[in-house]
Amino acid sequence: DEGWAFYAGSLEGETGGLTGAQLWNLGQKRCKDFGTCDGTIDNVNNRATANSKALSLVQMGADKIAQKKCNDVQTEFKLIVDQMSVPLLQGMIKYAFKSDKNNDLGSCGDGDCPKEWAEGWAFAAAILPRINSCDQDVAAMIVENLNTANDAPMSTMGYAAFKMEVEKTYSCLGLTCADIGELQNGAGVFSGMEACKDIDAPIAGYKPLTDVVPHSKIDLDQKEINSNAGATTQEGWDEAIRIYAEGGGGMCTDADIAAGPCLAQADMAKCS
Repeated sequence: DEGWAFYAGSLEGETGGLTGAQLWNLGQKRCKDFGTCDGTIDNVNNRATANSKALSLVQMGADKIAQKKCNDVQTEFKLIVDQMSVPLLQGMIKYAFKSDKNNDLGSCGDGDCPKEWAEGWAFAAAILPRINSCDQDVAAMIVENLNTANDAPMSTMGYAAFKMEVEKTYSCLGLTCADIGELQNGAGVFSGMEACKDIDAPIAGYKPLTDVVPHSKIDLDQKEINSNAGATTQEGWDEAIRIYAEGGGGMCTDADIAAGPCLAQADMAKCS
């Protein structure tokens, strides 16, 4: 009971909405940013999927405690923590996007975005202990890019590459790509902010046992080759041959191509 009281607070009312100041409210805000809202509360506000899952788990745990099955609630506790992490990750990714000075759609084009940078670091600091327990290299990357003690935000990589690194920890955090969603506005999903694919997501009906998502993106290069070769011009043919030899986009080093992510056009900015 106390746990849920701290999670939701007193301002949400009996059904919950967008009037509070606790983690429930944060989940409600971020689900609209990332397309992870489901169901309705009062036909006006959509409920965050993370909040719905957390509420269901809390109710299940409370039922077990009422039956004096206290040792059996560890599973629900862990799963609740996983769902509590969703809006923190979403907030961190959102403000990494907004504080990237090379992002024309962000808020840091002139190099001065203290609010967005500070928000990014606030969310990052809250989720860093969990990320560090999963992957210390990813945690270090987040510190290098969002720590407000740095000279500037997002100084070692672009927002799309930042997001890809964070995605490596989702499985360890008990989350899926669908749990986090994709950053968007009324016009659609921002380039480079598309939902990732879980490492075990089926590929044409086959469910892989290892992470072959980067390998599957070879078809993005093939699509570029087809497009250029189909132009029936010498320039197009030359570009098709170059892509075949070097990788799509023309901004990848040999090391980048070998690593895989640069095969995806949405992530080319990290290689420039």
